[in-house]
Amino acid sequence: MKTALRIVLGLVFVVAIVYVMSNEISVHDITVTLQTLRWWNIVLIVGAVYAMTVLQGTRFFVILRSGQVEISWLNTIRVFTASQAFTPLPGGEIGRAMLLKHELGSHFHDLIGPVFLQALTELWTATLMTVLVVVFVGSVWGGWWLVGFLGLLIVLTIPLLFSKQLPRFVVWLKTRGWTYAWIDKLQMTLEQFAQLISAQATTKAWRFWGLLVGLGLAAQVLNGGLLWYVVSVTGVHIGFVQALFAAAMTVLIQGIFTIIPGGLGVTEGGLVGILLGFGMVWQKTVVVTLLYRLATLPLGIVIALIFLAFMYAKELMHAVLLKQNPS
Repeated sequence: MKTALRIVLGLVFVVAIVYVMSNEISVHDITVTLQTLRWWNIVLIVGAVYAMTVLQGTRFFVILRSGQVEISWLNTIRVFTASQAFTPLPGGEIGRAMLLKHELGSHFHDLIGPVFLQALTELWTATLMTVLVVVFVGSVWGGWWLVGFLGLLIVLTIPLLFSKQLPRFVVWLKTRGWTYAWIDKLQMTLEQFAQLISAQATTKAWRFWGLLVGLGLAAQVLNGGLLWYVVSVTGVHIGFVQALFAAAMTVLIQGIFTIIPGGLGVTEGGLVGILLGFGMVWQKTVVVTLLYRLATLPLGIVIALIFLAFMYAKELMHAVLLKQNPS
């Protein structure tokens, strides 16, 4: 029931955004923009999208190996890329863990901690990017917005600094009558997460955290570069730093509004608002937003489905042949 509610809520946001955009921009404007794209533009966009996936998958590999999960880098990239197909679904990170469990034969509990840390690192580095841009470069989103970004960074850092205390807090909540199914799942997740963090409490821990942050920031820079490139091919110009900020904000919006599958609707609306704040014309912001979201969501899913097809082609073929010849 909760899953259905999330999907319905996401569809409502999408319909609302499409309705507003359709009244403010013509299909002709979008068609003209798409016709200006050349094959090398498409190749660069596809390459940037997959390069981001490789960076994120490499970060996930580092996390998995730190959690004593035996897996190669190539296999991690393969599984991580395929798991991007679950991105628009509610509980997409759980889908990633289930796929990894199927591929490795590992216990689901051993994968919850790494998946949680992967998602937390994504949000943490996106928040850090917004803070760095506002502090060192400046932005129209300074002032109280900066206070909010710093506050969010502190909130996201708390699980890393107090990983052992969080499961105890959940146990305390259960003693106060919070006996819900999601509380038990949360406790299990935080316990596995705490074990993973404790395993890094060594003299070489800085290497582990340096890799996670470095790979995360690299992915954020590439994401900003993709947005900057999409803006440039539409004949508009914004600064690269502004694109970094806007792209990082899309990651934050999706992370904060996880109740909505893929952040549909709210991400588009948020990006339009940010680009308008940078002085872009309304019609152009809509076109840029649509192109950027097409690149980062549907295109990523298509790539993931291709990987899934190759991974399970033999199993599917075997199932079809078995159905046709049950004897």
